[in-house]
Amino acid sequence: EEELMGAQLASAERIELLEATSCRLHKAEADQESAEVAECHLEGELARAREICAETAAKAAVCEEAAERVSAEWHAHAMEEAGIVAALQEQVASRERAVSEVEEARAAMELAGRFLEEELMSA
Repeated sequence: EEELMGAQLASAERIELLEATSCRLHKAEADQESAEVAECHLEGELARAREICAETAAKAAVCEEAAERVSAEWHAHAMEEAGIVAALQEQVASRERAVSEVEEARAAMELAGRFLEEELMSA
């Protein structure tokens, strides 16, 4: 009878151990399923993040191209304006030379007029 009781007790312990192991196995399977679902979700998020990065890179390329184009246009305008400024400066210098020549010519005429007056007075 003792052996029977011992065998029943050992059998009951094995059953409890098997039930506990079965319970842990079911929990591990549920955790694995949850992990697989989370992994799928993360893969989806990663794919979307990659799409966003690609879109952002494409937009950055467009912006860079536009910036280069605007920079080239501004450089062309600056060169054009520099040419206009240089031409205006040349016109101002030319007019200043002309004024100076006119002033020299007036001074020479005044001197010649005085000389003629002196010649007429002395004659």
